[in-house]
Amino acid sequence: LLHSSHYCTLSPLYTYHCCRIKWIVMMMLLLVVALFAVGLASASPSCVLQPSKKHHLRVDLNKLTKPDDYSVPSTLAEAFQFVFNVCKEISFVDSKCPAGTMVCEQYNNKGSQVFGDANSFSIAHDESDPSYTAVLTTTGPSCQGAGGGVFTTRLHFKCVNTGFIPNPSVLSEDVQGCSVDILIPSADACGVAAKPSGGTDGGSILVIIFFTLLIVYLAVGIFIGHRKGNRGVEMVPNLTFWASIPGLVKDGFKFISSKITGNNQTYGSYSKL
Repeated sequence: LLHSSHYCTLSPLYTYHCCRIKWIVMMMLLLVVALFAVGLASASPSCVLQPSKKHHLRVDLNKLTKPDDYSVPSTLAEAFQFVFNVCKEISFVDSKCPAGTMVCEQYNNKGSQVFGDANSFSIAHDESDPSYTAVLTTTGPSCQGAGGGVFTTRLHFKCVNTGFIPNPSVLSEDVQGCSVDILIPSADACGVAAKPSGGTDGGSILVIIFFTLLIVYLAVGIFIGHRKGNRGVEMVPNLTFWASIPGLVKDGFKFISSKITGNNQTYGSYSKL
């Protein structure tokens, strides 16, 4: 049995010490997981260009993603070409252009240099030409050229009439700057008129609420603690609880591990009946 009269039933064979602490810890862990998941989702690059205050145009580039790869010859040497895709990694893979590559420079149909990774791209409204709607910029490894920096590819999307077959072409190549600009004309690049939402995304709202509640909780708790005559670290509300969290989390993981491995032992507040 538990060595305390205050307990909750965790399973038919086990009990858990302190109901209140258990549920608070569970809610905090769930909130941390939710924030982490939202952070991952927010960090993932999007293939949809949203409207802004200056540009009331929404462009979904997912329509231009191909099951195979685009290819366009270099303007500097016949034996070179660029193989790429839009918002995803290319199907071509070798030692020079490994999995996860979005733009690969090829020499005689073999990988030569990564010019952009699929996990490091951004999309913006293209202001370099009135007929261009969006520009996708992707970067690769460090460049040893005179310009330094990293290998960079800019995919410029041009709005054309429906029925026009996309035929990419190289706009410019900068050997010293290790960059290439490629034009992709397509009706799918025209986008649709839209107004910016002007709102805050769900992830930002969740983060704001979390930290606001945390600050209010600490401020009120410290104020009450000060009124009671506490000073220094003793003014922190529920100090004993916060100090016990690392141990409780550790015990929880050990308990779950023991259930999975079948090594049933007693951990902290968990005990076998």
